[in-house]
Amino acid sequence: MKSFPSFDLVSLPKPRDVEIGKVKNQSITLTWLPATGSLQDKTDSISAYIIEVWDSEERSWHELDKADVSETTYTRSDFKTDLSYQFRLRTLTRNGRRSSPTRETQVFSLKRTIEPPDTPEALTVADITDDGLTLNWREGSSKTKRYIIEKREASKKVWVPAGESTEAHIRVEHLMRNCQYELRVFAENASGDRSKEAALLFINFKGRQVPPGLCEQLKVKQHSPTACILTWLPPIDTGNAPIRNYIVEKQQVGRLTWQNVNDSLQACTCLVGDLTADTQYKLRVAATNEFGHGEFIETEPIHIKEENSM
Repeated sequence: MKSFPSFDLVSLPKPRDVEIGKVKNQSITLTWLPATGSLQDKTDSISAYIIEVWDSEERSWHELDKADVSETTYTRSDFKTDLSYQFRLRTLTRNGRRSSPTRETQVFSLKRTIEPPDTPEALTVADITDDGLTLNWREGSSKTKRYIIEKREASKKVWVPAGESTEAHIRVEHLMRNCQYELRVFAENASGDRSKEAALLFINFKGRQVPPGLCEQLKVKQHSPTACILTWLPPIDTGNAPIRNYIVEKQQVGRLTWQNVNDSLQACTCLVGDLTADTQYKLRVAATNEFGHGEFIETEPIHIKEENSM
């Protein structure tokens, strides 16, 4: 901004009714009525209006810009926020003469007008592991620059940071199984303003909610010409839930369907009967928990013989 040069002010027609008009973000528009009246010097004429500003940072009047004499509005978009401003105008002639200033506008405080972002929506969880999950949500506003995620145990009052993300998802780690949590997500814009409210989700974290893994060490021993004994060990991966029971099925080699032998076994052994001698069979077993049954593990084809020997 320019400071005033030293010169003698003369009596010249001046603009009237200088006012602050539209204000948006860092933009201010001034309006006025044109100067009326004639100049005593017929060889001179009004060429422009000088726009002057006072702000609460500099605390002095400075030349801001010039507007053509044909204009009655002026807009500038780079004013600093959180400052107070006043404006006034002067007349400038082609011979370089300047009028005294007009009456200044009212003091105007330019506040940040950037609206805070909208609250994120529709929190959901996915990809649950033993100590974490992926938290997803729907963007609430295009004004969002990043998201702030926090968590707390339902029994506690203190929220702790869970991370930040520029995308509409985040991985939340270090959760304890069989513990209740509250998760919340704030949106934040480029100015650091947060959404007025957070998106909230209450969860009872149990870790992975999946069926068990494969049973181990499947073994078969013929018991009679029409029966055999199947044994196994429980799966190492129980799906974070107790094993409820085991399912055993049999299939005659060459056929497509499997037949149920027992679907409520509690022990890791099963007597498989109703077999036909001199016939090949495959046997399979799967463990179940509250989330369903796991994959079957099956034997190689076994040959049931007439005699009691494998």
